[in-house]
Amino acid sequence: MLDLATGPDHACVVSTGEVWCWGSGSSKALGNDSTSRKISPVQALGITDATAVTAGVRHTCAIVGTGQVMCWGYSGAVLGTSGADVGTPTAIPGLADAVAIEAEANNTCAIKADQSVVCWGEGLYGVNGDGTLDDTGTPVPVIGLTGVTALRGDDSMCASASDGLWCWGRNDNGEAGSLPFLTSPDPVVLPRAAVRAADPAVIIPAGPARFADTRPTGQTIDGAHQAEGRRASGSIHRVRIAGRGDVPTGADAVVVNLTAVQASGPGYATVYPCSAEVPTASSLNYTAGVNLGNEVIAQLDTDGDLCVFVFTGTHLTLDVTGYLPFSSPYEPVAPARLVDTRPGTFTIDGADIGAGPFQDGEVRAYSIAGRGGVRDQAAAVVLNVTAIRPTERSFVTMWPCSAERPTTSSLNVVPGVNRANELMVALDGEGDTCVFVRGSAHVAIDVVGQLGDVTSLRSFSPQRFVDTRSSGVTFDGRYAGPRALNDGETLKVQVAGRGNVPASATAVVVNLTVVNPTGVGYVTLYPCSEEAPLASSLNYVEGVNGANDVIAQLSSDGSLCAFVFAGTHVLFDVSGALSA
Repeated sequence: MLDLATGPDHACVVSTGEVWCWGSGSSKALGNDSTSRKISPVQALGITDATAVTAGVRHTCAIVGTGQVMCWGYSGAVLGTSGADVGTPTAIPGLADAVAIEAEANNTCAIKADQSVVCWGEGLYGVNGDGTLDDTGTPVPVIGLTGVTALRGDDSMCASASDGLWCWGRNDNGEAGSLPFLTSPDPVVLPRAAVRAADPAVIIPAGPARFADTRPTGQTIDGAHQAEGRRASGSIHRVRIAGRGDVPTGADAVVVNLTAVQASGPGYATVYPCSAEVPTASSLNYTAGVNLGNEVIAQLDTDGDLCVFVFTGTHLTLDVTGYLPFSSPYEPVAPARLVDTRPGTFTIDGADIGAGPFQDGEVRAYSIAGRGGVRDQAAAVVLNVTAIRPTERSFVTMWPCSAERPTTSSLNVVPGVNRANELMVALDGEGDTCVFVRGSAHVAIDVVGQLGDVTSLRSFSPQRFVDTRSSGVTFDGRYAGPRALNDGETLKVQVAGRGNVPASATAVVVNLTVVNPTGVGYVTLYPCSEEAPLASSLNYVEGVNGANDVIAQLSSDGSLCAFVFAGTHVLFDVSGALSA
């Protein structure tokens, strides 16, 4: 037996290339040119080289030979027309490379050798997936599907594709995954949480690649969203992400480095899915005269777009460094403020408000799990931490409270400049994180996502992998000192196989810091096996230390390169690793 199929009233099996069916012969669904019911299998006439079979309500189809499809039974399902039923196996025109088939009630769909999908038969409920309700006897392509590996259906059809789980057809109860509960003739991608692989990838590294640059000289990976002009105060900039560069259609979220360039004054930017209201949270804080960036995990809307709200006028650049596949265990949550030490402010639940600024060397513990949409069992969260009104050059460190405080920084600040950084932070067993501040500053913390306990991502207390200062210290003594990088210099760093990073790591979560830069410039992190891309991981100005948390793809040998435009010391603090 090669394959077995059951419909509501009949069943069929493939055995040594022949198709045998039994049960109801309604509409001649058994393939023996008879409407009689059979309690013993009868052979579908003329088929000797079948490899697969599928059964609808009153029709049957089989793959034969090298990918041809033969069908018989109800004429609407086989020919797409009313009339005499088809009593014996009949070839479906224009289909010679099918690798899998799946029948719905009165139509059939096939995966072709190129992993696209075609359907034919009655178009009731839009089950042919071509955006219409039309009947057809000639296979029509299902809109937009690529990389399909599996099909299942019954009045609605679903396909597992490289960029998501897509469904179309009948939707009375939401079975096609769309709103409103009406017929869905166009495929709809289901939320990422709908399907989980046994050990799913959290983030697929990509790029870095520039997806938007509003400056007059701006250039992007494909010419879209470039030179669109300065964003006005209070405006919203919409950017198409999915389907561009390495980001597939149907991606749920992306890792994007957002930079404010030539801002007209102090302000902030908020990244969010365009289908939502602008949340009360910030993704990036900036000020006039300093180009500042922050890497964030940004959820896309169903069109594959993200929106950026700017409080004060500025140019923007967006560099994508990865995307989240539909099966990713990362769960975006609506940005929610969990901590704000300033008086007269607010948080999502009224806790952790107005405790006053951190004093030099102070440590505070905050409960994260169970608040703002974060599950009690979350193993790690993505937090945007902001230092507000710092009084001196200082830094902030975050880590799981059950561990020793690491000798690393999560955010570097200078006096009087509000600055934010988005971090992937491991929680301790109680769901808490600790915050240390060197110097004095108010702190605000916004949660934007969470992770369960998955083996493809390892979150851990930060470890210093690189410190080029003469006094620099790393956890294993490698890449400590002896000097700053020069203008245009590239530093190659071995990352995989060191510290808590496994040799199999494909990307790491690294807090990149510049110290004592000699001019206006930027750092780009990229796999050493590639050319340095047109993208930035961190922007800086002369004399101002800055940091950004980055998800950086590694080369196949586990190395990571850092290109600096203007001379500076660099520090790498690694707090997580992704494996294939």
